[in-house]
Amino acid sequence: MKTCGFEVTLLEEKPSTKWISADGGAHTGPTLIFEAHDEKHWMQFLVQADEDTLSATVRMAVCTPSSDSLMRVMHKTDVYVSSDKVKGKVYHPLGIAFIDGEGRLRRHRLEAGADFPKEPIDRILTELKGCEVELAKYHEVTSKRNPPLANKLCVSMDRDSYQKMVCVFICEKVMPILGSAQKGSESTDGKVD
Repeated sequence: MKTCGFEVTLLEEKPSTKWISADGGAHTGPTLIFEAHDEKHWMQFLVQADEDTLSATVRMAVCTPSSDSLMRVMHKTDVYVSSDKVKGKVYHPLGIAFIDGEGRLRRHRLEAGADFPKEPIDRILTELKGCEVELAKYHEVTSKRNPPLANKLCVSMDRDSYQKMVCVFICEKVMPILGSAQKGSESTDGKVD
């Protein structure tokens, strides 16, 4: 599968593994390793699914060449939660990454029906549609109340669409950061953080 100029392929799948999450919880489920590359970058992603909660996490494990910006992305995790409204689906609130004026990695939550900045949001939404994921409002995929996420866009997909989860991570975190680094390199004589 290709997204945002990156070819995404499955390298390894372990059907049932035990793993510990960042919060110290013990989980059991499949662990998958995906590779993504374009002409300049190579990355590996780790996807871990939980058989009990029917959720999954995605994170970047390796990236070359690395930069300060991409190193910040490596410390982020996408969490996919089982939808209580759409059977067999998981969802993830969409958050487009950017580096703020103080050099911190932030995310911009997209609100359904809002006017989006033309670039890079339009490209990201187009790429997500190409990944064959569904875009839905938060309240359409869950009955959980979370005021900060009310009316925000989420991606929704089949529970076992692990490759698509990696594609979403690339679209919402890697592509915007690489795009801003490239713009930065144009204005700093080729120097990228």
